[in-house]
Amino acid sequence: MKDWITVLFATLIVPLGFSSAAMAGPNAGGALVLHRNPSLLTADHDYCAESGLSSCEEAVVTAPADPDSTVIVFALAAFPAGASPRLKGLAFGIAYDPERIVLVDHGTCAGFELPDNDWPNTGTGTAIVLGSAATSLLTPFYWFAAYSLGDTASFALEPHPTQGGDFADDSVPPLLDSVAGYGRMGFAVPGGLPCPTTVPGGGEPEGGSDPPAPPEQGEGSPEPGCEFPVRFTIVGDNAIQYFSGDLEIEWTGGDEIVLEMIDGVFTVNGHPHYPHPRIEHRLSESYLEQEYGAVPFVRETLAQMDENEPYPWNAAVRQYGDAMSLATRAAAEGYARTKSLASARQAILSSGLVDSVLVVSSGPVPTLKMWWKGRAGFVPEFLMLSEHMQPRVSAPQPYSGHRACSFAAELKRNLTTPHAPPPTVYVLREGNIAAHHIRPGAR
Repeated sequence: MKDWITVLFATLIVPLGFSSAAMAGPNAGGALVLHRNPSLLTADHDYCAESGLSSCEEAVVTAPADPDSTVIVFALAAFPAGASPRLKGLAFGIAYDPERIVLVDHGTCAGFELPDNDWPNTGTGTAIVLGSAATSLLTPFYWFAAYSLGDTASFALEPHPTQGGDFADDSVPPLLDSVAGYGRMGFAVPGGLPCPTTVPGGGEPEGGSDPPAPPEQGEGSPEPGCEFPVRFTIVGDNAIQYFSGDLEIEWTGGDEIVLEMIDGVFTVNGHPHYPHPRIEHRLSESYLEQEYGAVPFVRETLAQMDENEPYPWNAAVRQYGDAMSLATRAAAEGYARTKSLASARQAILSSGLVDSVLVVSSGPVPTLKMWWKGRAGFVPEFLMLSEHMQPRVSAPQPYSGHRACSFAAELKRNLTTPHAPPPTVYVLREGNIAAHHIRPGAR
């Protein structure tokens, strides 16, 4: 039996048996596609809910071949119209030229992951098991942060090198359906978008991974060049919100924007801004209070926060996420150095953020299971450890002229395009950039 199916059985808490692939399951005809959200800038957090993709056909499958332009690439499971998928798990691999593409970061959108030891090197694979069966026609399951070293290149999904390429549903035993197609992201070359379709006459759905025709200039094309100053007028409900100290400015539809580089400083209508690849996404304060109100770290952070902070729950939860990342990163890097599960477990416990930590596997993929304080009732988090873990690559700091040029081109493109609700709103605050969508009336 495939290793990840064994994990799937364990999560379903059923006796081990044999998976069934003799009959088509609910995930038949599904494909794995790639997409980048051009409005996202690089950061260090979980992107799973930020693909911005509502239909497979709208996926952006090309990216600039620019070492100063890191892009976020989403991997999604796509199913044909009329299907009723029940996606519980899947296995896949990746392929790219490491001499041309650099992976800065990556993350799973699933509750459990079983990666190869040297994941995410090219030619390796991983398997994931979702917390509950996904029933959407488009389900994000993984993300990668990557950039090209300047050459044309491709980053592609493919079958897992040892487990093959299958979807599994949540029946007992799981029904397996083969992945019908694999997507490809092209860096300054056409990508491949295998959106599943239904064969005329009612046949089985199918997907394909042949590349489409080269796209016309637009979202799916490499970033255009630019010369400063860059001038444009915001359209519709799109906006820029600028914060610097006590100064707050909002430019909305009909306002003219002038972007310049003056003595190496990027300016917006004459106001200086120092773009860094740290993105700040703002969620509903009431939602965050409901979700994180019982977390001691968040409560303590709120108690010490400046009373003038306009979005205290967002700020506190952001600090909580950073603390969680530091704790798990310390444990993972400690294990890579010492090969000691006990020390990795102790590193998590000493953070004060968890109620308990359990070693659930000491085999080929050593795994810790963590219960975060104040998060009772939520699915515990798993941390897979590896002695081959590589140090995190620090993102570059201020934008070079070329990065500022790319950012200016992105601002102009997105803010001059009429969007159906929600609009695009860029938030520029103290060296941070946020490009996100806000529901009408929520600003």
